[in-house]
Amino acid sequence: MKIIVLDSTAKSIKAVLASSVATSNPDFVVAYADTSDNTFSELSSDGQLNGTTDVTLVSAPASGVKRAIKSITIYNRDTAAVTVSIKFDNGGTQRILQRVQLVSGETWHSDELTKLSPGGSDTQVQFNDLGTLAGSSNFTYNKTTSVLTLGANPVLSAGTANGVLYLNASKVATSGSVLTFDGAQLGVNGITLGRGAGGVAANTAVGASALAANTTGSSVTGVGYQALTANTSGNNSVAFGVQALRVNTSGNDNSAFGTGALYSSTTGSANTAIGKDALVSNTTASNNTAVGYQAGYSNTTGSGQVAIGHQALY
Repeated sequence: MKIIVLDSTAKSIKAVLASSVATSNPDFVVAYADTSDNTFSELSSDGQLNGTTDVTLVSAPASGVKRAIKSITIYNRDTAAVTVSIKFDNGGTQRILQRVQLVSGETWHSDELTKLSPGGSDTQVQFNDLGTLAGSSNFTYNKTTSVLTLGANPVLSAGTANGVLYLNASKVATSGSVLTFDGAQLGVNGITLGRGAGGVAANTAVGASALAANTTGSSVTGVGYQALTANTSGNNSVAFGVQALRVNTSGNDNSAFGTGALYSSTTGSANTAIGKDALVSNTTASNNTAVGYQAGYSNTTGSGQVAIGHQALY
């Protein structure tokens, strides 16, 4: 280390522990030299620390004497780890020279004054904790298995809310709004994949706003933009296509295949529409079947009808 010189009767070196020891206080040994106009003396001192009470390792020199500290050694004879602060005291004003943690049986030497001692326990990743190296069981790395472990619910300071973390073309970890996950549903470029609103286990939603309003409806499948988007309590319905069964709220047992199929149906049940705009105007009618482009197009409340073919019963 660079030699520390005590050049006044007010300056000394002290040490203190952060907490009481389990069994035994650490030992210390100091070597120093005194110089004055006509003399040069090499000296030493030794002793033990005293828990959380300051202990003077090197006392202040006499008037007209300069005391050069050559080395300080501290040995932890306790059965547990200790944290030692070595301090420069100038008339009562103290400044930390080093704060070091020593495991049982470990020795610190003043040559390590600029060496940072690890904190925490084995495998814990080091970080700066108020100027001291520290570790945490919530942040570990196992070099044998190459596994980095973070504690539960880590928070990233940057990125997009609900954004899925991925490596970009430059292999930089990033996130954005194109790929998202909110804990229940996956979003890919605005297309939703999941169970829809309500999170009912028997439901499937694929597409932007598919099953967006569902609360208790069960065994429903909506595939396509706004498929079954208004469904709240309707059960056992299937909608494939853009805005198929778009405004259904509580109708049950409906099947709609094609863009706009059964678009206007709200509470009607047991309807089957296959084809673009098939039964598109149906609102409350039930038990209808329409197969073909715009089949049953204008029907609103008539029930029990069958329309098969291009614009059949238009």
